[in-house]
Amino acid sequence: HNNELPGEQMYMSGKSLLPVTIGVAELLSAQFGERLPMSYSGGAVKQNIKAIFDCGIWPVTVCTILLQG
Repeated sequence: HNNELPGEQMYMSGKSLLPVTIGVAELLSAQFGERLPMSYSGGAVKQNIKAIFDCGIWPVTVCTILLQG
């Protein structure tokens, strides 16, 4: 993913984004609480959905892995 963006910026996608997303959501939730509604889509599975809810993200959109080709 080094060639996606110009300069020293890097493109990031996939599972590696979940920890970043959770960290940012925790900070925003602590600062704004329910005044800043957040939702999550993509990559939510039974192993991480509790962490997503616990940091203030709701609703969470889930797509079964059975649909992944």
